[in-house]
Amino acid sequence: MSCGNVSREDSELLRRLDDSIAARPAIERRKEADLLRLKTLSRSQHGDVARYSVYDRLFAAYINYEIDSAMHYARLKLDLARTFGNDSLVCDALLDKMNALSATGVYVEAVDTYEAIDTTLLSASQQWQYFNQSYGLFTALLLQKGVADNVDKYVEIRDLSRRRMYEICDTASLNGLFMTATFAVDGEGDAHRSIAKIQHNLEHNDSLTIHNRAILYYIQSHLYTTVGDDDRAFSAMINSAICDISTPVREHRSLYELAAMLCRRGDIERAYRYIDTSLDDLFKTKAHMQMQSIEEIMPTIAGAYQAKKENDQRRVNILLVLFSVVSVLAVGACYFVYREKRKVDASRRVLEEINERLSLANARLKESDQVKELYVGQYINMCSSYLSRVDKYRTHLLGIARSKSVDALLTALKSRSSVGSELQDFYQSFDDSFLAIYPNFVHELNMLIVEESRFDEVDCKTLNTELRVFALIRLGITDSTKIAEFLRRSVSTIYNYRVKMRNSALCQRDQFEEKVKLIGKTEL
Repeated sequence: MSCGNVSREDSELLRRLDDSIAARPAIERRKEADLLRLKTLSRSQHGDVARYSVYDRLFAAYINYEIDSAMHYARLKLDLARTFGNDSLVCDALLDKMNALSATGVYVEAVDTYEAIDTTLLSASQQWQYFNQSYGLFTALLLQKGVADNVDKYVEIRDLSRRRMYEICDTASLNGLFMTATFAVDGEGDAHRSIAKIQHNLEHNDSLTIHNRAILYYIQSHLYTTVGDDDRAFSAMINSAICDISTPVREHRSLYELAAMLCRRGDIERAYRYIDTSLDDLFKTKAHMQMQSIEEIMPTIAGAYQAKKENDQRRVNILLVLFSVVSVLAVGACYFVYREKRKVDASRRVLEEINERLSLANARLKESDQVKELYVGQYINMCSSYLSRVDKYRTHLLGIARSKSVDALLTALKSRSSVGSELQDFYQSFDDSFLAIYPNFVHELNMLIVEESRFDEVDCKTLNTELRVFALIRLGITDSTKIAEFLRRSVSTIYNYRVKMRNSALCQRDQFEEKVKLIGKTEL
């Protein structure tokens, strides 16, 4: 299914998800502030039990956000529990430690921790957590290479853990819902019934946290896939991703699985952005298992993204050829019209007038030819420079791939420094080309606005972002979304620039941009 077949509701959900991703810095700042308050609180606690409780809250806040910090607080919990000899708290701390070790891929120590837990000391809730953690740990181990000698043992522990989780959980609880739904995803239950129960909880259970809602939507998406309803699976996965981004957590599956869905539906650019966000999160949180899953999806999306770019470039080339043909035909048509007009107009006065118009037309055609020559030359130079830089970057990445680790290669791919430099060069090239064609653009724009809002005309070799907005409008690009994409700014920022300038106009506000489009023309 192509991206054009996405329903209006899903388009709105994707817009909400994009807005949530854009708001991530503010969301994460609030999260960091909460973490700082908890750290400050932990230093002010004098009792061991009170301090242990704060460490527990810090572990819970970090486990899906920054696993190294979660491990730190799991170890602090364990040291503190052993100090005052509370067996229940020791077990609780060991379970947290096993969880963090498993998430970071330190499987040997995770298995040692698993074996060190005395199951006879576990409470009912700790037993469920113990089997849940062991199920995840041994599932992960079975995906690793070099475990052939222990496969039967790991399968036995994994299956036993899953069975015991189901036996001891309250089927009416949220954990019970998770379990029955997971079994249904694997074909061991009624998927339709599980979908209905999850939907009922999502609509009527006010006690659900955002994180729990993310999990429920995620499981629901897989259940819809199980019953063959791909459209609802897609919607549920978007909702799961929105919840994950809003929590916020960095160890999440929803966003990169949604990227794979979008790739299959043809929305390659959005899929690429989402997989890039997921990769960035996993680098920060160091979630080993999730990194393996992304490595499986990434080549497919990256390949599709590259193919789309190449196809777009081919379309640009075709349009350039068509533009050239149309220009030639237009010149020929003008010549034919003026030749016929000379034949039917015998009057000297009319002939002089015609000659005057021909002179003006020739001047415009000459100017048009100069503009075309400038753009074609600039385009050829940019393409040549881009190809050279791409080849140099490819050689650089090949060198890293041959001499360094996969992590070094991923770090190089993640770096945005080269993109920033390319953008700066691109904008300077745009400024040079535009000002070569319209050297008086800044002056003429100033003549359209009140004096206190005018731009500095002393140094007109480079345009600022606000001037580039109106340079693009002069070139006929009026869609704020397209202008925002070109300038790498938000649509709201572009909208604010346009409103500000209209408010400063000397003419009627609704006529301002039409007058901008006339800047540089022979007859205003």
